[in-house]
Amino acid sequence: MRILILNPPASDGASYIREGRCMQSRSSWTELFPPITLMYLSSSLHERGFDVQLVDAVAQGISWQQALDLLQRRAPELLVLNTAFPSIRSDMDFARQAKDLVPGMRTVAVGVFPTLLPREGLQAFPWLDHVVVGEPERAVVALAERLASGGTGAGLPSLAWREEGEIRVSEERALVEDLDSLSFPDRDSIPSDLFRFPLTGDPLTMISLSRGCPHACIYCLAPLYYGRRERRRSAGSALAEIRECVRRHGIRHFIFWGEMVSSRRSVLVELCEALVREGLDICWMGAARADQLDDELLALMRRSGCYMLTLGLESSSQAILDGVRKGLKVEDGIQASQAIRRAGIKVMGHFVVGLPGETEETARASRVFARRHCDYAQFYCAVPYPGTELAEKGRLNGWLREADWTEYDFPRALLDLPGFSAERAEVLRRRAFVEFYFRPEVVWANLRRMKPREVLKRLDFRSWMKG
Repeated sequence: MRILILNPPASDGASYIREGRCMQSRSSWTELFPPITLMYLSSSLHERGFDVQLVDAVAQGISWQQALDLLQRRAPELLVLNTAFPSIRSDMDFARQAKDLVPGMRTVAVGVFPTLLPREGLQAFPWLDHVVVGEPERAVVALAERLASGGTGAGLPSLAWREEGEIRVSEERALVEDLDSLSFPDRDSIPSDLFRFPLTGDPLTMISLSRGCPHACIYCLAPLYYGRRERRRSAGSALAEIRECVRRHGIRHFIFWGEMVSSRRSVLVELCEALVREGLDICWMGAARADQLDDELLALMRRSGCYMLTLGLESSSQAILDGVRKGLKVEDGIQASQAIRRAGIKVMGHFVVGLPGETEETARASRVFARRHCDYAQFYCAVPYPGTELAEKGRLNGWLREADWTEYDFPRALLDLPGFSAERAEVLRRRAFVEFYFRPEVVWANLRRMKPREVLKRLDFRSWMKG
C-alpha cells in the first residue's frame, strides 16, 4: 500500500506549526518545529513494510500546487494529513482537492483538531474518511493494515469513521504504552537543516522523552491528546537516539520534548550523567515544572548541555493560578527561576493573558514578573479549546465568544471576562512582548548571541507578535 504522510501547505502561504498540542502560526522565535509525530508515524509504517513517503510542505517550501502535483504523481492509496485549529479550513480544502485528484484514495486526519472534534470534523468535511483521536502511531498502522487487507477502519481504537450513514467514534484509545518500543523518528525523509535552534541557527531536532500529563490545569490540551497518565521513555533509549542524531545526522542541538523533563528525577539524572560521560557535546532545552528542580539537579543538567529551561508560569497572581488549578505557588516560580539562573541556564517563562480572574493590574504584574525573573518569555492569549474545562467554564458564564475554528490560535482571545475583554487581552499580550523584548539590554544581549543570518530572520518576530 502506498501511503503519503503530509504536513500540508497553507492556502494563504502562511507557515503553521502542527505538533501535538502546539498549534499556532509560525512560532514567536520565527522557527519551525520538526514534525516529530509524523516522523514517528513514518517510521512505524516503514517498520510494517508499507511504501511510505513523508513530506513537510511547510518546512520544505512546497507550494499548494506543487503538493497537489506530488500527490498526483505519487497516487497514494492512503493520505495521512496533519491538521491544527488555526489552519483547519486550509487543511481540509487541500484534502478535498486531493480527494478529487486521486479517486479511490482514502483520507485520514491526525492532530488535536480531530482529537477534540471527531464528529464535527467528519460532519463538516465529508471528503474525510477517518480521523484519529489522540496520538496516531498505533491507530494509523492498524488502519493501513486493515485497508491493505480489503477491510475498513470500522471499530478500530482511536478512530472515528462513517458507517451506514452514521458517524461513529471508538471509545477505546490506542496509546503507545512502551515508548521505547517505537522506532526512532524518520529523519531521512526531511533534511535536518530545515529546522534551526533559536538564536544560533544551528540544525535542530526534537527528542521525545514522555507523553501524557497528570496535572489538572483547566486550559491544557496535553491530557486530552496524550492522556492523563504520564508514560516515560527510558534514559537508554533517549541516549541511543541522541547518539544517532549526533553521529549520523550531525545534529547537536535538541529540544527535549514532553510536558516536563523533570517529572521523573531518576530517569533525567541517568540521562544527564550518560550525556556527560559520553562527551557528546550537545546543547538542549526542555520544559520543566517549577516545583521539581533543585541546585544539584540543575548543575548536572547544565553539565549535560542544558542551555535553557521553559517554565509554565502563566501568571504572577496566586488567585489566577489557583483558579486554573495550576498546583503551584507564585513563589515556586521565583525560586525555580533563581535556581536555574544560578546554574548558568537561561529561563524561558510562558505566560497566559486573559485567564479567569485577569484584570489590568494582574496583567501588569505578570509583565513585571516576567521582566524580573525570565531571560526569555512567551505570552499567549488564553484559548478555550473545545473539551477543556476552560471552554466549559466560559460557556457556563457567558464569556465564550462565537468563533470560527481557525480563531483558536494563541494570538487570539475568545473570552470576554468581567471587566476584561478579549480585545484587551490581545492588546496586553502585544504590550507584554514589546515591554519584554524591546528593552535595550535585551536587544543587545540577543544580538550578541545571534549569528548574522539569524538577525534578519528575527525581523519576522514583530509580525508574529502582532498576531
